[in-house]
Amino acid sequence: MVKTGPANSQPEPPFSKNKVDEVIKNLDDKKCPGPDDFDGVIVKRLHKYLPKFWLTLFNKCLSLGSFPEEWKKARVIAIPKQDRNKLHSVQGYRGISLLSIPGKCLEKLATERLNHFLESAGHIPPQQYGFTAGRSTVDTIKAVTEHVSSCRRSGQKCCFLALDIAGAFGNAWHPGILARLRKLNCPPNIYSLVRDFLRERMAHFILGKSVSSKWVTKGCPQGSVLAPTLWNIIINSLIALLSKAPNVRLVVYADNIMIMIQGPSTADILNTLDNTLRSIETWRKEHRLEISKEKSALMPMYARNRDEYKRHPMTVAWGINVVSNMRYLGVTLDCKLDWYPHSQHLELKLLRIRNRLVRCSKATWGMSFHNLLTIYKHAILPVITYAAEAWCTTTSKRARSKLLQIQWSYLLFITKAYRTVSSEALSAVAEIMPIDLAMLLHKDIRDMSRGQPTNAVILELKKIEIPNKIREIHPRDNHI
Repeated sequence: MVKTGPANSQPEPPFSKNKVDEVIKNLDDKKCPGPDDFDGVIVKRLHKYLPKFWLTLFNKCLSLGSFPEEWKKARVIAIPKQDRNKLHSVQGYRGISLLSIPGKCLEKLATERLNHFLESAGHIPPQQYGFTAGRSTVDTIKAVTEHVSSCRRSGQKCCFLALDIAGAFGNAWHPGILARLRKLNCPPNIYSLVRDFLRERMAHFILGKSVSSKWVTKGCPQGSVLAPTLWNIIINSLIALLSKAPNVRLVVYADNIMIMIQGPSTADILNTLDNTLRSIETWRKEHRLEISKEKSALMPMYARNRDEYKRHPMTVAWGINVVSNMRYLGVTLDCKLDWYPHSQHLELKLLRIRNRLVRCSKATWGMSFHNLLTIYKHAILPVITYAAEAWCTTTSKRARSKLLQIQWSYLLFITKAYRTVSSEALSAVAEIMPIDLAMLLHKDIRDMSRGQPTNAVILELKKIEIPNKIREIHPRDNHI
């Protein structure tokens, strides 16, 4: 007998007219439709002439716990990944599912109810940063760096274990998701809707005149509104498991799992690492997932000798690389946390872009000063200052020198000046703030926008008014 959902939970009330109006109004008319060819314009016009049509249909789906079969079909588009060496295999492409627009509307309504249930019931752990309201990759990086600083202040050693789930969204096991929802006492009508959403899905892949179709028995479709929440439900079980272990802290963003292990000695850290990997192996088998060994890495912090980590039996058995720096959510973390490797990565990336721009502008022809300045302010500067609030105050002298050198090369190109001109003079001519001050300003603006104290002249902005939805209120009664 198939379980229909938790018996001791209350069903969710019907969707309100205001909420359906809001979801349909916010549809992007330029989004590609799914196999049913219903785009946003058709949905909006139908809603205009028949105001109760979508409301009645969505509420009927909720009450019956049924997701229409036609909305489960997906048109899969293969997008090549950056690594061109893998383009000859399936792993070299990322499949994006073009889904039905009306189906996405129903997903948004169901996702909002499911997220409210998880938040109100306390099922969203503080270690979860991915697909969580009010949190971003910058907050994730900041949490990681602050933990290292805390360990140094307390005289503890620590190491980073970065794990990556292979094909996370594509390998999510449906029975595991439903079992987790039952354990969390999910409302029965939302549970039934999610169960039917996952059941008997069909994917169509079109290449030229050839069409290939396949029943999808596992995974959350890339491009689905509900998929991130369902993945969080899976990964939250791992957070709950490892949070009980002493001297272990997690920071999770989507399928990027950063495990921070601390201890008074290397032997204690390795012992904790052994127990942690055994727990992860048990969880992995239970949810039928695989760990990507190529993207996983172990990085001891402030350790001169890493041989003990390399020779550890569990490290050898798992095939985890012991590294001195790693890429994490767009930044390069290094074992000394002086951010010099990150500045080197920025130099290689941005100077490559600069060399291409040089072909479009010379001293007497090409793009003007104002156009180049606009490119710098809106394309180059955001790349340099990305996550600056997490690392701008702890950069080493050589890292700051590297960043100033990157800015100098751009300002020299923009102003068409001689190479003997100093960085200070170039900043004055271009009316651009030096990069170290620009990063501090970026940090202060972000902190003030969140009501956090800063070291700026305006220490704190009080009574910040941002049009947003009030938290801890049911979606039926919660409007902007």
